[in-house]
Amino acid sequence: FQILNQRLHSIVESIHTLLEQIKLNNNNKIHCTNALQTFYSENVLSQISTLINSYCGLIEGGSRCSSEQITYLFEHSQQTLQYILDLFDFYHNYCDQVQIILELFSLYAEHVLIFTKCNYGKKTKEINADEDFNAHIYTLLNCLNHLLAKDFIDFSNDNSANTEVNVGDVVLYGLIICLPLIQSDNLLKIPSISSCYYKLVSSLCEQHSECIFRLLNPDQYSIFLSTIKLGLDNYDNEICKMCLETIQNLTLYTMKQQKLNQTNEKTKYLEHFLDYLLQEIVITTTTLSDLFDTLAGTIYTLICAYPNQFYHIL
Repeated sequence: FQILNQRLHSIVESIHTLLEQIKLNNNNKIHCTNALQTFYSENVLSQISTLINSYCGLIEGGSRCSSEQITYLFEHSQQTLQYILDLFDFYHNYCDQVQIILELFSLYAEHVLIFTKCNYGKKTKEINADEDFNAHIYTLLNCLNHLLAKDFIDFSNDNSANTEVNVGDVVLYGLIICLPLIQSDNLLKIPSISSCYYKLVSSLCEQHSECIFRLLNPDQYSIFLSTIKLGLDNYDNEICKMCLETIQNLTLYTMKQQKLNQTNEKTKYLEHFLDYLLQEIVITTTTLSDLFDTLAGTIYTLICAYPNQFYHIL
C-alpha cells in the first residue's frame, strides 16, 4: 500500500508541476514565446508520454490489488484526471500525446466500471460518503464520454485493430450500471452529473442506436426513456436539445427496423413522445419553444415512424 501511495503521489506531483509551469508561462504578461516552445520539445513530449504510461501502469496494476487499495487508487484519481485533461487541452495538436491520454481514459473507464459494479449497494457511515459516491458516478460518466470520443476520433494507425469490439456495447454496459443508481438517488438533480449524463446519452444514440435496442431489456429501456423525459421537463436548452436529438436518433433507428420488419415491443415506446412534443408547440412558454428547429425535426421523424399515432392525435 505504501509503494502504491508513493508511486501515485510521485506521478501526480510531476504532472501537476509540469502543468503549473505551462500555465505560468502561458499567463505571463510578458509573453515569452521561447519559454512556451520548450514545452513542445521532444524532451518534454517524451516526459509526458512516460508519465501517462506510468499512470496507465499504475491503474492496471492497482486494479489487481486488494479492495482497499483499489478504492484508494480510484478515490485519489479525480484531481489527477483533471490535470491530464488540462494537458490534453494544451497538447491537442500532438497526436501521440492525444492518443496516449485517450488510452489512459479508456483504461480508466474499463476499470472504474468494475470498481463501481463491485461497490454497488455498499453501505457506509462515512460523513462524506454521498459526495464520494457522486464523484464516482461523475467520473464514470466522464470516462465513458471519453471512451466514446476515442471510438469516434480514432488516432490509431493500426489497421489490424480488433473490429469485433463494439465500443458502444462497452459504453452501454457502463450506462446500465449507472441507470439504477442515477434513478434511485436523483443524481440528475446535480448539474455536473446531469450535463455529463445527457451528453453521453446523446452521443451514444447518435453513434450506436442499435446497442440501445439490442442490449437494454424492456425495464431498462423504460428507465432510460424516463430520464430523457425528465431532461425535457426540467432542464435548460442545452440538455433539452440533447434529449430531442436522442429521441430523433432512436426514432430513425426504429424506422430502419420497421422497413426490415424487425420491430418489437421496445420500438413502440417512443410513441408517447409524439403527443408530448406536439403539445409543446401549443404551449409556447415552455423551454422547448426556444428550440423550434430541433423540436420540429424530432416531431417530423416521429410522425414518419408513427403515422397512425399522429392521425389518432388529430
